Amino acid sequence: MSDPITEFVTFTPRDLASHPSAPFGAVASTLLATPGVESLHTGPQHEDPATHLLAIHWTSHAAFTAFAASDRYTPWLADLKALLAGPPRFHQVRLAHAAAAVLAAPCTEMMTAYDIDRPLFPENLRLFSERMAAACAAQGTRGWHANAHGEVTTPIARDVDGTPGPAAVLLIGWDSVEDHALAKGGPGPILDNIELIRTGRKDVTLHHYNLKQL
Repeated sequence: MSDPITEFVTFTPRDLASHPSAPFGAVASTLLATPGVESLHTGPQHEDPATHLLAIHWTSHAAFTAFAASDRYTPWLADLKALLAGPPRFHQVRLAHAAAAVLAAPCTEMMTAYDIDRPLFPENLRLFSERMAAACAAQGTRGWHANAHGEVTTPIARDVDGTPGPAAVLLIGWDSVEDHALAKGGPGPILDNIELIRTGRKDVTLHHYNLKQL
């Protein structure tokens, strides 16, 4: 049975001016040659362009596990860390629905909810995402591409020194940050359903990324 996961790596390049560099390309090429890697997307954060995201879409969790246990993983991780200004942060999500369409959008909104109440918040997140996507598709919401959502596979914390806990992620693909602002600024699918995800979690972050497929 298929068990696809998407791995997110948040990092700051050591040399922003030359990123993505040839050595980063070599790091990406190693992943692209790894069995089970379906796609790679990377790009800067809109709110803080020094922060970058690498999204690795695996066909199964078993494929990731095989890579992590292989003799190629440690050299790959060392090569990645050598290009960064600090330690990268990793987390994996089992995304429901159109992960590929969201990551391929010109602007990917990423909301991460921390210390969530289970099963309340994951169910409310599902309802929010599915209701919003259905309404946006029916109404032709300007700039909207797709939604995807899911729980993080292992506990994570918002801050490096925080206490890890259960978390969940919502991804929304847009043409631009401005289209997101317009959609949430007035009547429509977001405001109609936003109360579903305002409770049942202790903290939240929201960022936008301009991702490109490698």
